[in-house]
Amino acid sequence: MASTSFTLAALATMAVPGITVISAREHSYGDADELVAAVIQTDRGELIVRVPRDATAERSQSAELLGLAALTVGARSMLPFEVPEVLGLTGAGQTRAVVYTYLSGEKVSNEALAPDALIIGSIAATLRAIHSLPISLIADAGLPNYSAEACRENAARLVRRAHQTRLVPAAITSRWEQILDDDAIWAFEPTVIHGNIEQEQFLVENDHVVGLLGWSELSVDDPARDLAWSLAAGEATFESLLSRYDQERDITDLTSFAARVHFYHELEVAKWLLHGIDTHDKRVIDDAVLMFDVLMDRLPTAPRTTVEHQPLNVEQVEQLLDSTAVTKALETEGAAHTEATGQVLESTVTEYNQDDTATAPIAIVTDETHGSSETGEQRGL
Repeated sequence: MASTSFTLAALATMAVPGITVISAREHSYGDADELVAAVIQTDRGELIVRVPRDATAERSQSAELLGLAALTVGARSMLPFEVPEVLGLTGAGQTRAVVYTYLSGEKVSNEALAPDALIIGSIAATLRAIHSLPISLIADAGLPNYSAEACRENAARLVRRAHQTRLVPAAITSRWEQILDDDAIWAFEPTVIHGNIEQEQFLVENDHVVGLLGWSELSVDDPARDLAWSLAAGEATFESLLSRYDQERDITDLTSFAARVHFYHELEVAKWLLHGIDTHDKRVIDDAVLMFDVLMDRLPTAPRTTVEHQPLNVEQVEQLLDSTAVTKALETEGAAHTEATGQVLESTVTEYNQDDTATAPIAIVTDETHGSSETGEQRGL
């Protein structure tokens, strides 16, 4: 991988003219299937350069650039932790390389997330700070700004799409529909949220969060979404985090808030299922089905029911989803997001790359792209 590191270092000098590279090393932080990355030591300190492996990773990186661009200097000053800064970008074959500031810190281990761990309080303070950011920040950046009812409809749309596959057990679909039908559960005030928090995105030092990565879904939405990841660490850890978070924000209806957190955690399985269908990956689809079995075992009073119809094959599911208005609506939303991303990327290139040669494409040596192999166990279900 030395050649890849050196190639990425060369790309960094094109993306950020004037820097002097001293050394480079391979970097992987849980996203090796999506990005090729290297940390480079420069005369400006440590930087990291990332190149997407495929179109999906490129879209995710584009969304992250939008989120980071929205976090102005004033907004960052309100956060008790560091957020990456984008320093420049340049062409890399058919895609692009983006150079960021490199954040120090260790990722949170499973052992560190004990219910009584000191880091739980720091994570709660991190979430409170994000959820206290001004909503105008999102509106000014043109990022998604959802009302409580829109959050509910977004979740309902996902449930409908998953149900159309005929692979979701009837008891789980019924549970989800009951939650969606409960007006009290959805009576909340949306806030700015990170929207894409996973355990590995926290960077910690001495039991304190010092950095947070993965800003691809910054929006105004349901703050409960930002706690859903913690259920993978166990119910006791989630309850401890919820208690600390409630002390930070004084939630009006804690029971409804907790119900939505559990709901969003379960919906990750539906997302995983639909991801498998969208990518024609039978392994992912089979894994999602097994994950639904785990959810069934955890429903306290759910009868063991069979799927009402014979499961559709992948081709039939795709035809069904392609014919629905739901899918077309999602495509329209995605197109608008892509257009907004293009505008931000254009302005970023203009700001950081005044020299035309800085954006000239360069070939990059990478390992063969691998498909996602994440399992239900790895996803914490």
